[in-house]
Amino acid sequence: MTVMELDGELTNAKVKRWLDEKFGEAKPLSNEGELRMWHMGAEDKELFLQLLRQYPALLEPRTGCPPATTLPVEHEIHTGNEPPIKVRPRRYAQSEHGVIDGESC
Repeated sequence: MTVMELDGELTNAKVKRWLDEKFGEAKPLSNEGELRMWHMGAEDKELFLQLLRQYPALLEPRTGCPPATTLPVEHEIHTGNEPPIKVRPRRYAQSEHGVIDGESC
């Protein structure tokens, strides 16, 4: 894990000391064994686990639709020399609307 440098003030040791002062000791997570951190060094793993232990809700499974976001994302679909295809939405029976709405987010 790389701790970003801001004027040389933010180091792994300082982050660890801040976590110790702010939160103290935290109990291990129930699913720590499932985390894939094989590519991290021992010091980085410990720092990362210490952060995750303070915010266990980050690892809890979520149900339902993800929260709405407003990201400034733009995309294009290149159709070459052909114009884009515009198709009217498919019509559904009134009884199917509830099923369709229940399946989509």
